[in-house]
Amino acid sequence: MNIFESAREFVDLDNRKFRDFNICSARSLTNKLQVQLDPDLIKNKTILDLGSCLGAAGHWALHHGASHYTGVELQDYYADTSRKLLNKYWPTSVFDIIKTDIESFLDICIKNNQKYDYVLIAGVLQVFFNTIDILKKIASVTKEILVIDAINLKETDPRWGFIQFKNISMVKADANVTDSYYGLTATINLTALDMIMSVNSFHRKENKLQPAHHGDGLDPYNDFVRLVDGTMGAQRYIVRYTRTDVSKTILQEMVLNDDTTSIINFKETLDSYFESAAEKKISRWAFDSTVADRFQQEAMYHIPDYRRVINLCVDIAKHELSKTDPIIDVGSALGYTLNILHHSGFTNITGVEQSKEMIAKGTQSDKVICSDKFPNKIFQLVLINWTLHFIEDKESYLKDVYNHLNNKGILIMTDKTIQSELIKNLYYQFKRNNGIDQTYIEHKEKQLAGYMHLKSVDWYINFLKTLFSSVEIINSNLGFVTFLCRK
Repeated sequence: MNIFESAREFVDLDNRKFRDFNICSARSLTNKLQVQLDPDLIKNKTILDLGSCLGAAGHWALHHGASHYTGVELQDYYADTSRKLLNKYWPTSVFDIIKTDIESFLDICIKNNQKYDYVLIAGVLQVFFNTIDILKKIASVTKEILVIDAINLKETDPRWGFIQFKNISMVKADANVTDSYYGLTATINLTALDMIMSVNSFHRKENKLQPAHHGDGLDPYNDFVRLVDGTMGAQRYIVRYTRTDVSKTILQEMVLNDDTTSIINFKETLDSYFESAAEKKISRWAFDSTVADRFQQEAMYHIPDYRRVINLCVDIAKHELSKTDPIIDVGSALGYTLNILHHSGFTNITGVEQSKEMIAKGTQSDKVICSDKFPNKIFQLVLINWTLHFIEDKESYLKDVYNHLNNKGILIMTDKTIQSELIKNLYYQFKRNNGIDQTYIEHKEKQLAGYMHLKSVDWYINFLKTLFSSVEIINSNLGFVTFLCRK
């Protein structure tokens, strides 16, 4: 049972329920806290929650066996109300709500050598301009695990970390107030966060933590929006760091301490750079673990109407199929479409994906078959979106799909088709508008040379008509064409 259904106050008294994004609901709280405060990791641990709002994390942590919860909250309404709510369910001996600003609290902890087993800072890191200093202080009071929930920024070259300063809003604390504070913030990208934490002896051993899609308004961890840097992506990310004995040394400390352990020959530096550059120029595109880590962003930035087409597929499924009809998503990647189908109530869904790395890092891995062949099963709906252009023998594959469709079964297929120079130039402009660097556009084009096997729109229409009783184009944008075919 969802513990916030029986403790509705943590939702009803939270004015963030008025938002249309990152809404506070029983389901969104549960999905988020399931990964922020993993029950298997917090049992018998002392928990520190920096920016604790109404103390929902405290109720969750204590319910799942934490030994003690400390919440730090500056705003009067949140601090006073959370103290009352927690006291309703838990004795005061197992929790504290400290009404103060986070940095002052950390300074006192450091002075008194006070540490906590498991520390959570969610949704407030951006309010600090001294990001590096505040992270160092948080690390110093964390014994074992630190979880950070932060605003997302575009990831580019893994050697470069960014902290971006921008005006954004934050909901003002009060029971029924929808007003927001609006002011300057400092948003950090994941690369910079990893670098800073590594200096403080904390390292990330896993990918971003992904809460299940809650379905109550815009989901900041799963739904793509325009980010503060102007690109498209999930609005927020959650990551978990573990304390280790290893820490990276910053350049200033090496110079001050005359530390020569990491000195390398200048020629080696140049050789390494040029070897890396040459490798990037000739390496062929592959759906490996590196691509899997950034695939969802790649899809949003590089594929016109990506979300529109997926939503169109789901809408057609809702209109034409029952919730138990068999559906397969060919080239299911990280399971984004499968995830939406699942949350739309479809219970008989399958994916097929040839990349083991994509499956391993996906959200619906248990439903995905690892293969480059079409499964020997019968389906009512087959989705092949942005996949067939990687298959050279399209005729054989489409015939195989046709033979595995039920009578009156449906194929929805989106493929990149041959583009004229005009459409190709407009397509590259679309990428640049999404924040893609021209150098990366050219680099990716070289990687994909000989890997994609494009056909014209006429070829698809003519061949599909030899198989299906009806063929319609239901979406088209910059050479990416979606076909609806009925058996």
